[in-house]
Amino acid sequence: MVRAATSTSASLGGLFGDGSSDLTDLTDTEEVSASISRERTGSPVASGSSIPWTSSTNSRSRKTITYKSKRKLSTEMPVPSVVSAPVAVERCRPASKQAQRDSAPSTPPNAKRRKLNQTPPSTSQSLKSLVLQPPSISTLRISSSFIDPSKKLDDIFSEKDVVWIKVSLHGEEVQPDEEKGGSFYWWPAQVLEDDLSETTIELFGNPGYDIPRRIKLPPFSSRTVSFRLDNQLRYKESSFFEEFSSEGAVMLPDLTTRWNAAVAQALEAEREELLPDASSLINDIVPTKQPRNGKEKEPYLPCTSSQSCTEKSPIKPPDESVRVGEDGELVLASDHRGRPDHWPARVVSRSLDQKNRRWLYEVCYIDGKRKKLERSRFFTCMEPGFATCQMGQWETIRPPSEDSSDDEDETHDNNPQEFSHALSPSPSNPDLEDIQDADEFFDRSLPNQMKYVHPILCRVIRREYPPAYISHDDFIKGGKARQELVRSAANYGQFSENEIQKITNLIRKVMLRDERWAKRVIEDEEDQQPGEILSMIEEKPESKDKMTDSERYSGKPRPKGCEAYENLSRADRGLYCTDVLLPVAIVQLHLLRSGERKSWKVQSEEQEKALYSKGLELMVVTHKNTFQWVSELVTMRRMAENLQKKKMRKTTVATNHAKRENDGTTAIASTPPARSRRRQVQV
Repeated sequence: MVRAATSTSASLGGLFGDGSSDLTDLTDTEEVSASISRERTGSPVASGSSIPWTSSTNSRSRKTITYKSKRKLSTEMPVPSVVSAPVAVERCRPASKQAQRDSAPSTPPNAKRRKLNQTPPSTSQSLKSLVLQPPSISTLRISSSFIDPSKKLDDIFSEKDVVWIKVSLHGEEVQPDEEKGGSFYWWPAQVLEDDLSETTIELFGNPGYDIPRRIKLPPFSSRTVSFRLDNQLRYKESSFFEEFSSEGAVMLPDLTTRWNAAVAQALEAEREELLPDASSLINDIVPTKQPRNGKEKEPYLPCTSSQSCTEKSPIKPPDESVRVGEDGELVLASDHRGRPDHWPARVVSRSLDQKNRRWLYEVCYIDGKRKKLERSRFFTCMEPGFATCQMGQWETIRPPSEDSSDDEDETHDNNPQEFSHALSPSPSNPDLEDIQDADEFFDRSLPNQMKYVHPILCRVIRREYPPAYISHDDFIKGGKARQELVRSAANYGQFSENEIQKITNLIRKVMLRDERWAKRVIEDEEDQQPGEILSMIEEKPESKDKMTDSERYSGKPRPKGCEAYENLSRADRGLYCTDVLLPVAIVQLHLLRSGERKSWKVQSEEQEKALYSKGLELMVVTHKNTFQWVSELVTMRRMAENLQKKKMRKTTVATNHAKRENDGTTAIASTPPARSRRRQVQV
């Protein structure tokens, strides 16, 4: 009996520490059970019965046992059982020793007693199950079976996170097996929506090309990675394109500038995400009081500026696609809000207006005046308003030309009957001497200089001039390729607008011959109504021989080109002269005037490519005239107007056809253009 009591006391002492001394008066486990049972019900309890480990609150006479142990056990985890029979956790009033001896039952034969030489279990072993373990990855919200094996845990994002996305030059998804065969780069973006079906991200800045601003990806795509790696930007200016591009990939010149601007926006978005909400800070600083009538009043905040106490709207980021600087974007800008006139201008700089919280663009007008405007007050060549806005008028004050041969040539161009007298020898094989003095060649007239260029233009239409292969093929393809070719053909170097027009007329005269007047007659017939054409035939029957007269005075047929060139319509061949042949002619004239080219004869393919590259450099160097960009902008405006007229013509034909079917009326009212001011420009 003494051994059992000692063993039980030692076991409880090992588990509860110093609290085991409170049970030393008990003889064994059976006596404790009997004593507790008599205290609760007033009747003895049979030996061997178990008492549940509960804490009763019905009896006021009982008190909960408080163990004064230095060890702190967790109340959230279950304590492992040490003794065989559970013990109640309540302190009961002990009975007298005589009563204990009288009521002590005999120990059952099957009761197990602890031996004296048996060591109690240590506390550290009993508390092993209380050690907190970190949750496994399988307990996360997202199952690991949905994640790409190549996707790391750090590259799983949520909404508003700033990330890097791998995009191709056309915005297409880059497959893992295509990483070594295509050109692509990493661009900063922000996660807008993220769920198990798809992830929507928005790109910062303006990456250009055909890439959309918002891209939808499958969940956990390998195209997105974290914005930072070891608290540093994952990609830099020197690695965002070259490190993950194929051999021979060429990065466009303005891509780095756009990338730096996009990274700046990404860093700003990252800082805003880390800042706390302003409304929560205001609620913490300025407490509100509940009025007696039950209506809440807004907290009073003192104004820190002259503006009203309203929440400031975020500043709209600047348009990074607008180029600024000495070679700034060419635009059509208005000078007053209430006037519809738009003038040729160049974007010089960009600044932030802190007072009105907006970006302003400083433009230089055609007359040299400068003004800061909002983004909505000018149009670039990529916007629809560039071709439809009302353009102001200006006068160019220019000294008269000393060479009168150009004027004579222009009169020949306007009169088809005198065209036979102005025909040059065979353009593909002229009998010309080599140029000995570049200055002497510079003083010649434009028709004389163009004689050295015509043989090269004849090779271009036959697709035998390697530097013009790309422009020739893009024009033949049509569509977007032809539109990009039109936009790129805007730099004319040292030539003025008047000179460019004369060069264009000379090219058309030699390369098209009689097709120029045939095109004019066809366009005039398209613009006239059927009734008007019938009346003209009745009044002027001799107009039937108009084409016959032009053919009679044509001395030689036009030069023949390749099959693709010959399959073009007359109108397309006229555009071919402006979009393909004119840039080539301007490059060749720069080479001839600088002395880089001495003869009209075509050299080897490598030499011609080197000469053409040199001519492009000369065009950039000589493009220093203050108002030279005006002619470029006017040419771009003219091209945009032609495209707009084609669209309007199709719309007008469809409208007239619909009206003719309804009521037979075909008249369309036209409003005269509004009068505008006139500017004077000194060139």
